[in-house]
Amino acid sequence: MDVRWSGLEEIEAWMMLTEEVRAYFPGLETEEGMRAHRQTLLRYMKAGRALSCWMNGALAGVLLYTLSPGSLDFLAVRSRCRRCHAAETLIRAALEEIGPGEVTVMTHRAGVPEGQAARTLYRKMGFEEGPVTEAFGAPVQVLYLRRVAKEKDGRE
Repeated sequence: MDVRWSGLEEIEAWMMLTEEVRAYFPGLETEEGMRAHRQTLLRYMKAGRALSCWMNGALAGVLLYTLSPGSLDFLAVRSRCRRCHAAETLIRAALEEIGPGEVTVMTHRAGVPEGQAARTLYRKMGFEEGPVTEAFGAPVQVLYLRRVAKEKDGRE
């Protein structure tokens, strides 16, 4: 597995992956939503906040993140690459870049089948449930991960 920052030259590969998983993401149902998402991807790529995971030369997963305040903004993994640790690897790479402090992510609220795998992964990685809110016209739940800086000797 190879995790790296994605540049503008990878936009078409990202959009193909997004097309495959768009049913899981409110706001991507329409062509207008996909065009807006493409513009968002380009902004994150230009800012150096777009991570990609490659397996056997193929794009397996993608992650957009914000440094301050820390947030995971878009995480998607190809269906055939799920359970290969691509999502966890991408999250760990982003958390390393974000550093200590609070990190948020929005996902489907409890009880929505499309979000069950993501919620399970986030809980496994230490995220805790926050408020239910709305994004892209759909109810979502905010999850929080609170991390403290380690001292030089490795203690928290």
